[in-house]
Parts: sequence; C-alpha cells; structure tokens
Amino acid sequence: MRKKLYKAGKLWVAGAAVAAAVVVAPNIVSADTTNSTTTADATTTSSATESSISSTESDDNKVDTSNTDAVTVTTNSDDSNSNSAETSNSDAKVTSNNTAQKDEAIKAETTNNQDTTSTTAVAETKTAVNTSESESGSNNEQLAETATDNAKVNDASSQKQSTPSVEKLDDSVSKDLNSKTTVVTKNADGTSTTNMTYANLKDVADNIASLNPDTSVPYFNADAIKNLPAMTTADAQTGQIQDLDVWDSWALQDAKTGAVANYHGYNIVFALAGYPKEDNDQHIYMLYTKYGDTALNNWKNAGPVFGFNAKWNEQQWSGSATVNDDDSIQLFYTKTDQPNTVQRLATANLSMTYTDTEVYVAKVNDDHVLFAGDGEYYQTLQQWVDAGYYTTGDNFTMRDPHVIEVNGERYLAFEANTGTNNYQSDDAVNDDTYYGGTEEFNQQAKVDTLQNPDKLKLSKKANGTIGLIKLTKDQNNPTVAQVYSPLLAANGITDEIERANIVPLNGKFYLFTDTRLHHHF
Repeated sequence: MRKKLYKAGKLWVAGAAVAAAVVVAPNIVSADTTNSTTTADATTTSSATESSISSTESDDNKVDTSNTDAVTVTTNSDDSNSNSAETSNSDAKVTSNNTAQKDEAIKAETTNNQDTTSTTAVAETKTAVNTSESESGSNNEQLAETATDNAKVNDASSQKQSTPSVEKLDDSVSKDLNSKTTVVTKNADGTSTTNMTYANLKDVADNIASLNPDTSVPYFNADAIKNLPAMTTADAQTGQIQDLDVWDSWALQDAKTGAVANYHGYNIVFALAGYPKEDNDQHIYMLYTKYGDTALNNWKNAGPVFGFNAKWNEQQWSGSATVNDDDSIQLFYTKTDQPNTVQRLATANLSMTYTDTEVYVAKVNDDHVLFAGDGEYYQTLQQWVDAGYYTTGDNFTMRDPHVIEVNGERYLAFEANTGTNNYQSDDAVNDDTYYGGTEEFNQQAKVDTLQNPDKLKLSKKANGTIGLIKLTKDQNNPTVAQVYSPLLAANGITDEIERANIVPLNGKFYLFTDTRLHHHF
C-alpha cells in the first residue's frame, strides 16, 4: 500500500513556509551517465526552494486556550532557534542476520551499461521547519549553542575535501517562501510546538497554482526518467534478477554536521526498493560509488541490507544512517509488519567490509525496535486501533527516524501522530488555532470544512506530528533515553508529515519535512 502511494505520480509539496535554507552536498550526480568523472574537490550548492516555518515567541500576541496552553501568532518572523524534546524506554528486540550477502550482491551485478542521456531527477518540495524555542529547557539551549556549519567529513582515503558554499536567498524569495502566519503552541511542560496550519498549506498551494518559479517544483518530462542500471539486481524476496523500483533514499551522513560522509573513499546511499508488480516487496538496499564520482552508471548495488529470503510481511521503510566511532555504520529505519502496516522505529549496527573496488555489509548486529510511541506525546498502535483503525479514515504513522548528534548526544527526529497530549478530536474543526489565518479566513475555512464530508472526516482524525527522542550513549546498540514533546504538529490538518531531516547551519537547526496536499483537508 505504501509503495502505491509513492508510485502514484502525485506531486509532493511543502507544507508551510520560511527561511533562507540551503541544502549543501559534497557532490552531485549528473545526468551524463556515459562518462565516469571523479571530482574529489567538487563544490556544489543546491539552492533550496523548500518551504519552512520560522517560529518565534511574541509577548504581544498570546492567546490563552482551554487547556492553558499559550498560542503565539507571528507574522513573517525569521529569528529562530531549534526546538527539541525527549523520550522514555522502549522495546529492544535483538536479532541477528545472515552474512552471506557478498556473493549474492556480486551475483546480482548487472552488465547493463546502456546510456541514459536524458535522465531527470524527481524533486520533492519539502518543508523546512525552523522552530524557535527559548524556553524549552536546557536541551534546546544545548542544541542552539552547538549548531555548526562545518560540513567537513572525515576522509579515510586522504582524498581532497570538498568545500561547501552557502547561497542566501534574497528578500523577494524569502517573502514568497514565508507563510503569512506562524502559530506556536506553548505546552504544559514549558516547551513549544510549531503548528502546521490550514493557512500555511494554502500558501503552498497558491504558490504552486501561480507557478511561482522561486517556490514551485519545475515541470519535467517523466517519460525521460530511467532507472539506475545498478537497480537491475537480485530481489530480496525472490532472489531473481529484476528491474527494481527505488523510492525513499538517504545518504550515509555525518550526524554532527549533516554532510554526506566519505566512507573510505565511497559515497553510500541506502534506499527502499522492490519489484514494482509486488506491492509488499519493500526492503532496504545499499548502493555505493567512489566518492566524488558523478556518473550514474558507476553506482553499484551491495544488495539488501538484511539479506535475501526476505518476507513480504516483514518490511523495512525509510530512515537514516551515520558512522560510529568504531567505524561501523548505525542504520536507523522503520520496521513495518504487514498486512496491518504496524510501524516502529528501529536500529541495527552494520559491520562493514571494503576494498579498493567494493564495499558491503559483512554482518548485521543488534537489530532491534527503539520506539513505538509513549501514548502521551505520540500515539501508540493500540490507541489507533481503539480510535477506530482504518475503517474510520484514521491513519497511523511511526516511521522515518533521522539521526542528529549534538555535544556527543544523539537524537532522532521522526514522523508520528500526537498522543493524549493534543490528541485527534471531533472538535478539531472548531479550533481556530489549526487554521492559522485571520478571523475572516478561519471562519470561511471552517464553513468550507463543515460543508464537505471528506474534509470533515479528515479534520476529526488528523494529528500528524514530527517528534524527537534522545538516545542512550551506546552508539552500536542504543535505546531511548528520553521523549520530548513534538517539534511540529498538524492536528486537524493532516495525519502525514514525512521524512524529517534536521540540518545544522550557521548557528541554527533547520528541520526539513515533506507532505502531500491531497492528503490534507
């Protein structure tokens, strides 16, 4: 079911607005796949058209709510720091995996080196959420104090370091990206949560409709897109050589800087892939190429991370990965059981083997569930079942863990739904906080929602959120140390805010996430 959503060709759009945020990468893959060019000192800058929410507290604009939370409404503000949070203990299932991946991965290599001269990359418009929280406690201050724009990565193979540069967006673009209104809810524990509102998403929709070149994804020829030759490989479930589809993917990163890691001369990417004619074939594969190589045809496939003979009802969904102090790789991902799409945040330690020509997973260690919700801040599976399951139009999410390290402490941002604290509600449609506009705007949006059965159904169940947990010090086998209140919430608006990524840059933390307008009321 999840893969169908990704392959439906729907436009993924940003869900609110802000900031002069820029994504910086040490190298970029070009569309020229016929020639292999290694550029160890390549400098590239991706000018971000992502939307973001910049939230600031304002003593002049506070409104008391019925649950004593303070709601701050800010207009086009850009002074912000990071909002953080923390979490309780969770399951720790430990399993081991077979290590016979090398031969299978080599067997799966394809000699298909056909030209792909008109390859086009599909871009997702994302939301950069820059949450300001001066009163959310020492952990938030710690994050703000230690943010760094140092994008250097350890280069074990003594290659020349790339030098990232940052291009600031000019005032006219920032004005277009900024939402008209930002709403920040003060929580009972002293922290704050930024609200993604109806007004935020209407701004995004209006930008798309007006084809604003600074804030819209450009049109592209979908028919010209071709698959990586490396993805003609052995399928994790059947072992047969097939043309696999690829969707959610993430680079191996330095958790301190967010920069793409140079792992012994290799650039490593993990990705969900599967046979497109089988809906329940969704597993994580590892791709690699020489660090700085820009040719698409030079990517190689190391095979499924968790080995072959994978089961259709035991899937892995997206996450993140970083390098541990002992040179192993820590993979964070989503364990998903079918047919009921039961999702939990999980982690596994990967022992690696590398040579001058290949890198692969030698062994998977301490694979276990990290977090499945605490009930208070983040909805649990049982709460979702008790609330009516899919039959009521409700959705459950607990996925996409993204790791970031600050002052030696690791945190995970993730997608979830709010728990009993700010839970989903039949009364959500009547809460002006969730609309985020002027009184006239809010009242009209409310009338439109009440008169549309589909919108009303979604509004009652919508409680999407981006959460944050803190991990214990054991890098190779972590558990949850603390749960924090949500960074971002979309109660009454949507159940789905995906793929959180936190990037430190110039003394601030930028939270990027993505969402789909057709999943909102």
